[in-house]
Amino acid sequence: MPSQGATATGFFDGSSVTMDPGADNPETVAGRTLDDYSRRRGASYPGRTATPVITWAARLLPRTTVARIAGSFSRRQQWHHAVDTA
Repeated sequence: MPSQGATATGFFDGSSVTMDPGADNPETVAGRTLDDYSRRRGASYPGRTATPVITWAARLLPRTTVARIAGSFSRRQQWHHAVDTA
């Protein structure tokens, strides 16, 4: 099952942030991106299914609306509580 947009790269190793167990691995993301490139696609969305919808909606809505929606989503996910433990 595709992740929620996260890729398990090790970026957050040594911090209190935990990755979603369903996060994509870098090899999968790179493979999907290269497949799209070989098919001459103008854009690649190698993650969750909703990513293209979210991307295009952000292009059509005013920036203030997009920022408000993104902030609300981040607060619901409690991403603003991430604290570095190092």
